[in-house]
Amino acid sequence: MCWVSKTLKKRIATKDIKTFKVGDVIDDQLKSYYQDFFYDFNLLYSTNVEPDYIHPYFHYILNGFHSYNFKKCKYFKDKFTNMLSVKSSRIVIDKYYSSASVVECIVPKGTEYYENEYGEIVSNQIIINKILE
Repeated sequence: MCWVSKTLKKRIATKDIKTFKVGDVIDDQLKSYYQDFFYDFNLLYSTNVEPDYIHPYFHYILNGFHSYNFKKCKYFKDKFTNMLSVKSSRIVIDKYYSSASVVECIVPKGTEYYENEYGEIVSNQIIINKILE
């Protein structure tokens, strides 16, 4: 997944941030959709996060742990079609997944992270807690 924003401001989490990710749960692991990375539950993952492209009008970051801020983004699961839609304030962007799981994550206190205007986060640390849907 590519994180995109109009502004670029590195932050340090002053407290744990509750987020969520979408992926497939396979053999008690979460497989991310975009990078096919396998996460074990309740482990701290760390990596480097640096901007890949800086432009006067937009910036993007590829490397890092991508998740959605619970306070700014919502997910909806249609029980009839089993389709999952993730909505941020980017009204045009609807992501639909079949056979998807939503997992609760924590971006731990002290983590370096970037958050765009839509509540999409890329961070250098994450913990995958539990399956929500």
